[in-house]
Amino acid sequence: MIHKHPLLEYIDNSRGYHSIVHIGKMIEDLHRYFPAHADDYELKMAILYHDAVYEAGAVDNEFRSAVAFKEDMESRFDNIKDGPIREVQRLIMLTKNHVTTPEDRIGAVLIDLDLAGLGKSRDVYIMNSKLVKQEYLGITDEQWKFGRIAFIDSFVARGNIYQTPEGRANWEIQARDNLLAEKDYLMNS
Repeated sequence: MIHKHPLLEYIDNSRGYHSIVHIGKMIEDLHRYFPAHADDYELKMAILYHDAVYEAGAVDNEFRSAVAFKEDMESRFDNIKDGPIREVQRLIMLTKNHVTTPEDRIGAVLIDLDLAGLGKSRDVYIMNSKLVKQEYLGITDEQWKFGRIAFIDSFVARGNIYQTPEGRANWEIQARDNLLAEKDYLMNS
């Protein structure tokens, strides 16, 4: 039986935002904003695999991505150590709720990189939002609005959207402005 490599899922036509472009932006931002962590193997593997399995609206994408990472590594390498695999899986699972402890620097960096798109320029944010909406083709506009407003509210309600000082300094204010502007648009459209 021939299996499709999990990273090839990033080029699937049904993906809008959660594509290879998102992964590229995360790697770019890793080098720009977190250069001290640019060579962290587990972090880079978590970036690459965190959306390897992505089905819009599914609640187990991160779990399935973590499993795909482990299966891929075990199929490619004999005697691979379990510690690094477990760490990458742990990091991938953090991208489900985008929360970690203050002591978890690598986890915080991953979360901030995954959420960086919220804090980009308004034009980039709007494009990203449209790309996410493309992934939800099977729902009505009203369902989209309801779900998107819940998503927005969950982040705006946080004391900080970003976990790291770098994330807060570079993206926090713009992310809040973007989220609130989108909510206003959704509520009035």
